[in-house]
Amino acid sequence: MTSTSESVAGGVVRRVEVAIVGGGPAGLSAALVLGRARRSVLVIDAGTPGHFAADAVHGFLGQENVPPRELRRRVWEQLAPFDVELVEGEVVGGRAVGAAGLSDVGGGGGGVRGAVDIDSGFVLTLADGSSVEAPAVLLAGGVRYGVRDLPGLESLWGTHLFHCPFCHGWEVRGKRVGVVAPPPALGHLRPLLALWADDLTAFSSVEGEGLDVPVATGVRLEGDEVVLQTTDGAEHRFDALFSPPVLSAVGDLPEQLGVERIETSFSPDPIALAVDAWGATSVAGVFAGGDLTGELPTVASAVQGGSRAGAGIVRMFAGQ
Repeated sequence: MTSTSESVAGGVVRRVEVAIVGGGPAGLSAALVLGRARRSVLVIDAGTPGHFAADAVHGFLGQENVPPRELRRRVWEQLAPFDVELVEGEVVGGRAVGAAGLSDVGGGGGGVRGAVDIDSGFVLTLADGSSVEAPAVLLAGGVRYGVRDLPGLESLWGTHLFHCPFCHGWEVRGKRVGVVAPPPALGHLRPLLALWADDLTAFSSVEGEGLDVPVATGVRLEGDEVVLQTTDGAEHRFDALFSPPVLSAVGDLPEQLGVERIETSFSPDPIALAVDAWGATSVAGVFAGGDLTGELPTVASAVQGGSRAGAGIVRMFAGQ
């Protein structure tokens, strides 16, 4: 079955079986599963996947050292045989609707080929005024990755500043490495990074009592060398820095659809979505995958989460 669209007052309305919000590894992994299951899929992507800041993908079976944009290009090439379409844009609104609003999507039970007891769906509104109607929505837009409030740190992101030892630890082996984090996080990151870095120095990103490490005040890049300043006026030179990211939610679409956020070990703020073993959220028809579910923030984990959610949606269409 192919997607349908029509022009109405206010913009184009597309009707598909599955609307995927987010075109990163999780969203595209789900699109592959769903496309192979003969579902009509629309991937809505704002064009700024978080992993694009990295120079290459690491720790992902069969794709080691592949640049993120090249990986994305390969995936879309492989999606060509399936009923999967990409729309570049931002989803600014979402709401649940009854079956009547989805009657033109395919044929068969509930308006969807092969679906059983699907009597509702969703309308997503894009920033350009167009909208998408679908019985199933997959939230795969990830979370926003920020850096610590330290002068000069943000400019190093993706080139000399990293957040994941599993993703970039191998690349800094044998080099001078600094780790900048709040004291509680240092207790976790310092021994972990020591497995890769032989020359490792820890710094606190905040001032406080009882610290056993210097407090960083700013960083700058001199040539290919990172220079870090501390409160005592000293300067320390490194080849790379690690710092845990500051995570925040991207938009409020989950709330608009009625999906609640939860806290995870990666963030003290409730930014993740709780899902079951098939990627389903607490709202029937809404699934989630990737960083948005609080999984380990790696490409491999995102792909797994997207694949799981895609399979979960296929099961929903089969009435399981």
